[in-house]
Amino acid sequence: MKTTLRQQIKTKRQELDDSTRRQAAQACTDIFINHSLFLQQHNFACFFSHGSELDTSPLINEILHQHGHCYFPVIDPQTSQDLLFIRYQSERVESLHKTHSIDFFLFSSFLVL
Repeated sequence: MKTTLRQQIKTKRQELDDSTRRQAAQACTDIFINHSLFLQQHNFACFFSHGSELDTSPLINEILHQHGHCYFPVIDPQTSQDLLFIRYQSERVESLHKTHSIDFFLFSSFLVL
């Protein structure tokens, strides 16, 4: 059931033309950056979109432009099991330490078209 639903959603997304995808990405970005959560927080976890997923690059650019603290999930290469959050900076990535806290998590399940 879950696999079938995922495939149906993926197929629907793939049917969207580029213009519609860009409009959807910008609309989601506009909604998010005007929300009180965005305006009150400074640390965000996000994901890099892939394939037909909603393009998160406009949102990532806004986070970096307005706040500068955007973290991305990666699998720990030492354990291959733990999920780490890596801080993105224009010239380097910095590991997330326990002293950092992420104020808001943004995952693709919130942005399904």
